[in-house]
Order: sequence, then structure tokens, then C-alpha cells
Amino acid sequence: MLIVKKIYDSASGTLEIPSEVLPENGLPFSHHFTSTPGDNLIELCGKICYDSCQNPKSRASVDYHKHINEVGHWSTHGHLNITVEFSINKNTDELFEYLTCFINKPGFHIVITNNDDYTQNLRVTGNLRAIREWFTFNTEIPKESGKFDYIGYCLQSWARLVAPEAIKGATGSKTLYKYAGSLVTPQDANEIWASFYIGGVSRGLTHEQIRHSFRCGISQRSTRYVDESESEWAWHPLLQEQQGALLQRSREESDTLGDIQYKCQQAYRDTYELLVNTGSDRKAARGAARGILGNALSTELIFSASLAQWKRIILMRSRDEADAEIRLMTNKIFHILQEKWPSHFYNLTSRPAKDGIGEHIEQL
Repeated sequence: MLIVKKIYDSASGTLEIPSEVLPENGLPFSHHFTSTPGDNLIELCGKICYDSCQNPKSRASVDYHKHINEVGHWSTHGHLNITVEFSINKNTDELFEYLTCFINKPGFHIVITNNDDYTQNLRVTGNLRAIREWFTFNTEIPKESGKFDYIGYCLQSWARLVAPEAIKGATGSKTLYKYAGSLVTPQDANEIWASFYIGGVSRGLTHEQIRHSFRCGISQRSTRYVDESESEWAWHPLLQEQQGALLQRSREESDTLGDIQYKCQQAYRDTYELLVNTGSDRKAARGAARGILGNALSTELIFSASLAQWKRIILMRSRDEADAEIRLMTNKIFHILQEKWPSHFYNLTSRPAKDGIGEHIEQL
């Protein structure tokens, strides 16, 4: 069953952990999600990948962030963004010095506004992964501006207030810096990010969805780490619509869809056991055996993007020409976003899709 829930947005800064991933009592374990909403979002993304929210033996919050920072796999940091505003003197070259620091730096959105006759504001929306890796990439040319280290320390210090465990150990966060600028609420469609928990969809759908990875955060359930031998399959809406006819034909000519799913799961289990018994570790065995499972294997993920990027995705994937499964998903996302931010989505309209599955959405 398709599940779409908005769990976080950078404007409100609040996190709602979806009940579908929690233990049966609907409450997280006491050692999970013990930090700020920003840290907890990053932790949730990691636990979605490992299907570990319901495992009482999985890492505590502090240990999770420590592990991620030690191995340097900061993809989960890509879901969180902060906006910092700097006031700059118009009568100097300071704006130029600031802007040169962002040359070749991915993960930042810049807005310049006039404040008064003497100052202007530089609003920087930075992805936490980009802020954390500020001193890692492209340091040679921008550093000549003299502001490079300074801005990096400032951004990492502000990020420390939002996600103290995630940013821990970053170059500029070891000592509380004398902050420049101020942490502000994101305002426009490129500054505001929204994160969605998506479940009950096929891996075929996510193969399409990840093509929209530009300026997005994506964390998906891992078939290398998770045992999929009993997992549900998310059959395509067209198969569900024609289920009666397909079942009748299957009885006459071949296996039912359920038989196909069962046989694949059994082959997966047998292959996994064979590989483990012959010396492969469990992760390697699952990684090899997963090739037997079909594209309809049900999966879950957290997908984060700016409102501007969500709008582009919706207009591409909620069309008559789009695949019906991904259309249904983006239809739900559209209605949630339109209700939350009507001023950003007022110029989109919908009608029934030509195939009768979901809605076709277009711009007025």
C-alpha cells in the first residue's frame, strides 16, 4: 500500500517520525532520536536504510552519528539545510570576496537583497553535507579571497546549533566561533526544503525517482543490509487494476503473481543460505541474492528536496505520459505541499489522468 508522509521541513524545523517505521507501541526506543530535530532527521534516514528503527540493539543516537562521521558516509546529511544571512557593506569589495568563496561549491543557494543605502544582505542556504565538506573540495582558488576559512567556520558553527552531533568533528565546529551573520527562517521555494517518507512502492519506481537526485537528499532501504526474504511486493497499479483477468489467465497458462513472488523469495532464501554456508558473509550473500528479487519488491525511502525541485518533479511525474505508479506517488506529494504552501503551488491544476489512474497535473 502506497504511503506518503511529510516528516520534516526546514521552515518549521520540526520532525514527525512515521509510525510505520516505529515499534508496535508507536514509540521510538529511548536510545534513539535523542538529539535535535535536525540530528534526528539524519539518524532516521540512516535507520531507514538499515531498517533498524524497530531493532532495540541498533546504535544509540550519539553512536550512530559518531559512526557516520568516522566512516565519512555523509549522504544522510544531504537531507538537512540551513539558511544564514550575512549583512555586507555596499561600499567595499566584501560581497565579491564572499561570492568567490562559493565558486565550484555544490549544495548552496545564494540570494542577495538590498537592506538600506549602505548594506545588503547575502542569504546562503547550505546543505549540511556541503557545509561539513566545506574544507574538503575546491579550496585552492576560493581561499585567495581571504574569506574562505572565515565563512566555512561561520557556516559550520551555525550548523552546529541545528545538528550538533552530525556536525561534530568538522573543521570549524570544534570551537564555538564568534558567529557572523544570523540563522534565519528559509523563505522562498529554493530555500525551503521538505522531506517525505515514502513506503509501499516498488524498486522500479525508485529507479525512476532517483533520476531527480539534483539538489535532493535520498536515503533508501538497503537490500544489502536488510533481509528481504519475507518482504512484500508492490505490484504496479495496472496489474492491480487487471488482477482478475490476470489471475484467470495465470490459472490457465502459468503461475499466479503470488506464485511468482513466493518462488523468487524461496530462491532468494536458498541462494543466501548457500552462499553463507560456503563462506560468504551475510552482507555479501544478500547483495548477491537480491538479484533474484523482482523490480516489484516493496521498498521505503526518505526523499528531500526544495519546494522548487518538488514542483519540477511533480510537473514531470504527474503527467498522463508518466508511469502510473510514480504518478500516484507525486499526486499525493503535490496535495500535501499545496495545502502546506499554497502560495508556491497555486498555479498548478489537476484533472483525472487519461488512463484513469490518479491525476494529470499541469501549470496554469
